[in-house]
Amino acid sequence: MTPFVRKQIVTFAVPFVTVSLAYFCTEHIAGLRQRTPLFLYLTAVLVSAWSGGWFSGFLATALAGSVTAWIFPPSNSFLINGHDDLMRWITFILLALMISSLHASRSRVVRALRNSEERLMLALDSAHLGVWDYNLLT
Repeated sequence: MTPFVRKQIVTFAVPFVTVSLAYFCTEHIAGLRQRTPLFLYLTAVLVSAWSGGWFSGFLATALAGSVTAWIFPPSNSFLINGHDDLMRWITFILLALMISSLHASRSRVVRALRNSEERLMLALDSAHLGVWDYNLLT
């Protein structure tokens, strides 16, 4: 399996697996649905964004948003009755999107830093120069 295919599988599979696991835990752990129904879904978005990037985080946000809308009262319907539940759901969606975009930005910065360090090392090697750090306190 090529690295490209492996990355595509991770990008699409991780959101489905993590959101499904969050749904299973929320439904089968006593009291979790009433106390903190969105915590595990936010964790699923975080894990998806970390492992698969921005698109994976966005896909997990869409899946988790659909599932959480389905479990809010009235159950088994995408209609959210209570104003508090609607505000909680909207806050969840915004927070999940923010996590995905922040992780994408961080990944972009890390990639640019590695590229810059590689270019610096290549320039130093080709010029036969070195870099030293001095500790001025000692």
